[in-house]
Amino acid sequence: MGMPDDLPLARFGEWAPDRASTINPANEAKGVISQQNTYSPLASPQAIGANAKTAGTCIGVAGFYDASGSPHVFMGDSAKLYRIEGRTAVDRSKTGGYVATADRFWRFEQFGTRVYAVFPGVNTQAYDLALGVTQFADVAGAPQGEAIGRVREFLLIGNGQLLSWCAFNDPTVWAFSTALQSGSTTLEIPGGNIKCILGTETGAIFQERQISRLTYAGPPTVWQRDIVEKRRGAISQYGAVEFGRNIFYVSDDGFWVFDGYQSQPIGINKVDGYFTKRLNYPYRNRVCVAWDPINRALLCAFPANGSTTLNELLIYSLTDNRWSHDDFSAEIFGEMPLLGYNLDTLDTYPGANGIDQPSLGVLPIDSSVFTESRRQPCLTDFTHTLQVFSGVARPAILETQEFSTTGSRRGRISELWPLVEAPASALSASVVGRAKGPGDGVTESAVAGASSIGKCGVRYDARFLRARLYIAAGSAWDHAQGVYHNASPSGAR
Repeated sequence: MGMPDDLPLARFGEWAPDRASTINPANEAKGVISQQNTYSPLASPQAIGANAKTAGTCIGVAGFYDASGSPHVFMGDSAKLYRIEGRTAVDRSKTGGYVATADRFWRFEQFGTRVYAVFPGVNTQAYDLALGVTQFADVAGAPQGEAIGRVREFLLIGNGQLLSWCAFNDPTVWAFSTALQSGSTTLEIPGGNIKCILGTETGAIFQERQISRLTYAGPPTVWQRDIVEKRRGAISQYGAVEFGRNIFYVSDDGFWVFDGYQSQPIGINKVDGYFTKRLNYPYRNRVCVAWDPINRALLCAFPANGSTTLNELLIYSLTDNRWSHDDFSAEIFGEMPLLGYNLDTLDTYPGANGIDQPSLGVLPIDSSVFTESRRQPCLTDFTHTLQVFSGVARPAILETQEFSTTGSRRGRISELWPLVEAPASALSASVVGRAKGPGDGVTESAVAGASSIGKCGVRYDARFLRARLYIAAGSAWDHAQGVYHNASPSGAR
């Protein structure tokens, strides 16, 4: 676009709602992800298939890989467990189904060729990927649980404060045995219930108010357990997620990253206060986090402002250490592998309406379209349908840091030129400002659409100003950096 480079540029700042406006953060970064110190669009959720849905409210979702690298996605509601087959949710429950009515979630974990599922008050379930078409079944002798995870050659289950682990490399054996190294231990009551079990070579046990590190010690002890955090733990069953050797988690007091030895804050003086004030705390167990490896971002969905369901999304950019947010509506939020396409699902490929379409004819048979392996955030909407963030761009609102055009005097803004890779037709802008000092209320000018050359003609007079940019939903845009502005003094006094 034909924006002038001789005008001052106000950059889009960091969204940090916990800070006072006088510290000069941006007041808005909505529907976007911070990348390379600019902002990029957040994609809308899109169903992976019309029949990829549970019969009742979805209370569990996870994805795994078999020995060939093919992805497998599982879902659960209060009565059934499902496997996504051909982008359709197929009932793979044990005979008779389940009664899972508490305000909790199904949790899944893989060990070898088997996928295990736990829910409080329900017998631990297992599904064998190597057997092909099959169904879940009770795991004889296994404890019931709320949390499940794998550490080294052990499957671990948490139920209240009771932590149990299977025999060495054998999740079919759970009875105490020094020789087989299976056993259990009761964790400290003040730490609360076990919510998440994560780890690889070492384990991290997240209670509600405590974090323990597990180190394999061999028989007869099996595990050395060290308490590394007190009065801080995971707020929910889906409240922690791994990325590399780090674990990002949500606690009662905000957002943290745990490296196995200590926690570092990532939301303090930025969004922790915003989150804790807006969270509907009685429904805190519905807080869900997921890692977006493509955008290197942590996504947290939570029930806000009295809602009993997920209705707000916080987004943390690891590369930029900056936050953004968006409105949100979902039953559950999690992670799954990207699904490739096969002969049964080729007609759902974008642009295709059958296997003879040109959009498919250009693809080689070994295309990555058919052999996807990346992971991605996912959710279910209130029709219980599984969705991923692959749709059109969400509507976006960005705001610059506060600036003064003429020192201590009032200034009059007459033009705004957004610095963003986008069609002018998708852009509009306004100016918000304060006439005097920090105590003054903030007002907004009329919103002006961009002309064909990218200029937004606004008229606004104030002492302290911010430019606000609106980007229409569904538009193709990227790299929003800031807004050039044309201003002049507005008076002699």
